[in-house]
Order: sequence, then C-alpha cells, then structure tokens
Amino acid sequence: MDYGLLSSQLDKAIKACYMDDQINAYGEIQAFIETAVSAPDIAVKLMPILNPVLAAMELRDLVLVGDYLEFSAKNILRESGVYVDLNSKKDYIGIDAQQITALSDVPEVDEDIFYFASCTDEPVLCVKSGEGKTVRLNSVVSPENEAEVWNEELDIRRIKSVVSLFGIGTGLFAEKILERITVDSKLIIYEPDRKIIDYCIESGKSSGENSGDTDNQDNDIEKKIARRIEKILADKRVNLCIESEDKLKFKEELISKVDYYILEGLVIAKHNNYDKIYPESFKSYIGYLNENRERILVNKNTLARFKENAMENVFKNLWICRKMNLISELGEEKGDLRILPKDIPVILVSAGPSLDKNVETLRKAKGHALIVAVDTAIKYLMKKDIMPDLTVTVEPIKPAEHYADERVRDIPAVFDIESNPEIVGKHRGRILLYNCRDYIKNLLESVGKKVPGDIASGGSVATAAFAIMYQLEQRKIIMVGQDLAYSGEATHAGGVESKGINNEIGYEMVEDIYGGMVRTRSDWIGYLKWFENAITVLKDLKKDIRVIDATEGGAKIHGSEIMTLEEALDSCRDEAGNLPEYDFEKELSKLPPFLNDNEVDRFLQKHREAVDGLEEVKRKASEACAECGEFLKACSADTCLDQDSATLDKNVIRESVLSDSSCKKLNVEMHEKYTNLRSELAGTKRFCETSPLYPLINNYAVSDIAEEVSKLRLSETEGNAEINEIKQMQLAFGAIRDAAYAVKTASITEASS
Repeated sequence: MDYGLLSSQLDKAIKACYMDDQINAYGEIQAFIETAVSAPDIAVKLMPILNPVLAAMELRDLVLVGDYLEFSAKNILRESGVYVDLNSKKDYIGIDAQQITALSDVPEVDEDIFYFASCTDEPVLCVKSGEGKTVRLNSVVSPENEAEVWNEELDIRRIKSVVSLFGIGTGLFAEKILERITVDSKLIIYEPDRKIIDYCIESGKSSGENSGDTDNQDNDIEKKIARRIEKILADKRVNLCIESEDKLKFKEELISKVDYYILEGLVIAKHNNYDKIYPESFKSYIGYLNENRERILVNKNTLARFKENAMENVFKNLWICRKMNLISELGEEKGDLRILPKDIPVILVSAGPSLDKNVETLRKAKGHALIVAVDTAIKYLMKKDIMPDLTVTVEPIKPAEHYADERVRDIPAVFDIESNPEIVGKHRGRILLYNCRDYIKNLLESVGKKVPGDIASGGSVATAAFAIMYQLEQRKIIMVGQDLAYSGEATHAGGVESKGINNEIGYEMVEDIYGGMVRTRSDWIGYLKWFENAITVLKDLKKDIRVIDATEGGAKIHGSEIMTLEEALDSCRDEAGNLPEYDFEKELSKLPPFLNDNEVDRFLQKHREAVDGLEEVKRKASEACAECGEFLKACSADTCLDQDSATLDKNVIRESVLSDSSCKKLNVEMHEKYTNLRSELAGTKRFCETSPLYPLINNYAVSDIAEEVSKLRLSETEGNAEINEIKQMQLAFGAIRDAAYAVKTASITEASS
C-alpha cells in the first residue's frame, strides 16, 4: 500500500472540493476511494464517511464533501499513522462524519438570508435560491480553513495582479485574497445580489444596538462579518460591482484594469456555491469576462498597428483644448438647460448598402431629430446634399478623404484625442471629445476639471456613436445603414465595394431582417454581437431607451425593433401628429468651451512638465531592467537552486515535486534576493505609473512584449514561477524604457513643428 499516494490523493480531492471544481473533484475522490479500498485496514476505518460523502456528491455539495475529507478522513488517516502533513498551517479539529452530518442540517427559518455558527464560530451564510432551496455558502466546520485552501489554489503570484471574484458572501474569501495581493493589485468583486451585502452590514449594526456589548465585538459573528465587509469595501484595491446597478461599471473596470499584457495573468475566481443560487448571473459574469478577452485579442493587432500614430496624434491634437467640449456635456442638466434633450430622437447613419433605400426619408428628418453620421457615411450624404447635425470619427488613421467636402468642416464633430490630425486640424466647427484617454483625463483633472470615464465601444465608429447616445440616455436611437452584411458584393452605400483589413478572416452566413440568410464578414459579426449585447444590457438595467433598426436590410440585430425609417419617424410624432423641432447647432452655441483661457495655460504647462519628467522614468526603468538581468544571470548558476528540494519524506508525494531540475526551487539566499528585488521593482513600477504620460507609455509598450509575456506564462510551472516573473518584469521595464524615449521624442517633435 502506497500511503504517500493515498495522502496525496486526499489532498488533491480536498482542494478540488473547496475550489468547487466538480469535474476534477469527482475524479480525485474516485482515485482516493479506489486506493483506500486496496488497503482493507484503512478501508474499514474510512467506511463511516463513504455514505455521507456519496450523499453530498449526489446533492452536488462539494464544500460539504470537502469538510468530510478534511476533518474526518484526514483525522482517520492521521490517527492511523498514514497521513503526514508537511508545513501545516492548520490546527485540525478532532471531528467525525456524524458530527459533520449534524452540522450540515440547515436551520428551518423563514428568512431568505441568514447565518448560523460553524463549529469554529465563523458565520455560515445561507441564501435561498430562486427555486426556494436554501444553499450554504461556507464550510459547516471551519469556513476559515475552507477559504485558506481555496485561496492557496488561486494563481496569485504577480507584482501587480487583477483578481475578479464572483460573490462576496461573508467577505472571508475576499479577505483572504486581499491578504495575498500586493498594494498595486486590484480585486474586482461582481456581486449578483445587493441584499447579501445589505444584510451582512445591517445585521451587524442591529446586533450591536441590541446587545449593548462593546467589549467583545469579535465574539459576535454578526458584528464580525459586518466589520469584515466594511473593511473590504474601504480597501482602495477593491472595486465592488452590484449586478443590478453596475454591469457597465464592471465592464469598464475590466477594460481599464486588464490589457493584453496582463490578460493571461487575470485571476478569475468564484465564491463557493454562488453559481448554484445565481446561475444566470454567473453565466453573465463569465460572458462579460469572455467578451473582454475577445475585445483585447481583437484590439491587439489594432494596438500594434496604430501605436505610433495614436501617440503622435495625441500631441498633434493637443491644440483642441482651446475650443473643445466633452461629449458628456450634451447630457448635463443645468437648470432647465440640456443641450440634447432625452426625448429628441437620434438617427445614427452608417454607410451600409441599404442606406440607398432611405436617403430621401433621412432628408425629411432634418430639423426633427439629431442626425449623426459616421465618417464613412459623410461623403455619401454630402453628394446627396444632406447635412448631418454631427459627425463622428475616432480611428487614428481614418482616411481624410471622408472629410474632403469643405462644408463638413463647419459641422459639429465628435473626435477622439487620437483621431487623424489631418481631419482634426482642418476642422472649423465645434469639437466634442469622445474619449479623453487616460493621459488627457489626468491633465484635465490636474487643473481641477471633473472628467467622466471613457465610453466603452465595440471597436468601430458605428458602435462608438451608439455608445455615446446610450450613455447620454437618449430615449430613441434609430439606426440606418447598419447592414453588417453584403448586398451582392457591395459593402457600402452607392454600390461601393471595400475589402477592408479583415477581408481575409472569412465569410459567414447570419439571419437577416426578413428571416432569411445573408452573407457577412467575421469582423462585422463582432460588431453585431456588440450591438446585441449592448441592447441586452440596456434592457437589464431597465433604461427607458428604444433601439430601432431602420436599416431596411442586412443582418438582424436581435433585441432591436425593426421598422422602416418612415415608420420610425412616425413613431416620434406627438398626439397632434407633429414631429419634434430641434436645431442642434443653435443649442450647442449655448455651451461655452470646457476650458477657459487660464485653464488652457495650466493644462499645457502640466503637459510640458510631464514630458520633462520622462527622462527620470526612462532612467529608472533602464536600471530596473538591468537589475532583472543581473538576477537572472545569477540564477543561471546551479548554486542558486536548492539541490535537495526533490528529497522529501518517502511517504509523501506532492504534485509540485518532480525529478526535473526545472522544478527545483531557488535556495534560501537567492529567494531572499528575489523577494527584495520584487519589492524594489514594485516601487519602480509605482514611480513610472505616477507619470501623467504613463497611459501612452503603457499602450506603446504592451504591444511590443505581449506575445513574449504570453509564452512565458504558458511555460510557467511552480518550480520556475519566480524566475519567470523576473523575466516578465525585465521585458516590461525594457519596454517602458523604450516607450518613454519614443513618447518624449514624439512630443518634442510635435512641439517644435
């Protein structure tokens, strides 16, 4: 009988159970039972736990199975002299299967959320699911131990980690994460039910009011949990997103915190049993994470392609600070004044082939709606002498020919700070800034201006225009020319055929608005999914926004109302049959520029100071890169490795201990150097991030090293984790050094020109 194998299998089974990992848990439990049965003396002793374990597995209650294995099976093996627990952090409780079964019975109460005390006096939170079944969220014996085992299995080893957690529960799981992550890391909590947080906090307050006991608060589990939750929410590393209120915030947190560089390092976690109570919410949570991953992968090539243009464009477009407004200002309520009233219909004009069908109706809509034209549609509208109220262009290298007509240069325009400066520089009309980007946002806030977060869009100018209007909460958004499909071989209005940069991706067939099938392109499918998801979110948030697809052709955008443009306009009439009257340019003239002359001067001075500070960023990044190189050079010597790391008690086989030298650990001296270097690098990274120009540096640097970092992470094992992390940091600081030089050069070049 290999008792070492039996102990190892038990550990694996416990970890899988406390991770609520159903697929692996069942396999590990089966392996443990099969090995135990091969030793009759052990099997007899383990028999009392087998029936309750199987019963808990039937109920898919893996946390309870983990309790049986951790506190009953492990005790049985330990008492038999079989189990040897190396480096144990836990004081095990002498408890048997019968006691665990008694603890597992949920008290019968009427409340949807309640606690009861575990064997260790930690609160066990219970919540009723939509089916009326009460589900425990914690171990009935020791929630603390369960959370520790769960937390140890999370891959959190980096200087700057991002952890996404589904469900806060009693706060114990989140607390364990915060104990491990660095001050520079982030924990994003997606909580599907506000009632849980409110209950945890309010019950603690009620308990304090009723007991009159102020000396022994930690002995009261309700006070303990309230204090823990409040402490977590006060932590600057934590961002809490409540599903019913903060779906968009959660997406924005992912967008702002997770780029391609750290994509593989994102730690995705789930509080045990939360998915059983909130299955649909969990599905949405995973969907948002996958959606963000797809966005990053799609944007990776765009970032690499546009990085120099985007950076240079920012500096070339800085002059607009003298005359710009933020797009958010259109929706600000100032007394009775709102530049764009919510009930004014918005017509978003894209350049799909079906635009030919409703161009004359579009002409009739002028003065009765806000007509917003994306850049590719402008040229076509100008030929038809239809003047949009607002134009939108956001890409760094969008061809200037779309704005070649002189008349367009007087129409109010939405630009990104990274938009093509050849277009921006010739514009005479009002300028509305779509996204400031972090650098401009930092500068504006440094002169005392409040700036909203960037608007998340789906990668095209049409999705950007749509995102602007739903952020402004316009009650009726009408889309025309949004085909997202071919009409014969035509891709744009007027029979234009454009192969585009994604033509080689391939073709697919999707449902059209008439119930048939239509040919589309893979990149258009991405935009189609974005529109459908955005409409779903609007409905989930119960926003009073109607989305009408008046394209009269093309792919079906599920969730939108399908009408002709004529029907859509008729739906805007009042009881007397009249369309609203609206003059956007006249209303916009009431809005003063976002910055006054004094603020403009301070804004530009802050920019000059930021550029001057890049030399120090470059120097510190260069030194950090060199220090990483010295450490890695030292690690190449055999003396840095612990030659005895593969030798353990012969009765214990641990997963991480292999004969391969790549899994040997750093020796004590080198591990101390690693710890000190890691701390120094974290400080240097914080210094670099204090530069207002760091967002530009990061965008430039990420595309250079993303592939190499991804390869390092894929090759990572427990044995080479420390060395791999320093290799990643060497790549990162080298890229920061090079990017700081490039950004400073671009800024100086633009200033001199």
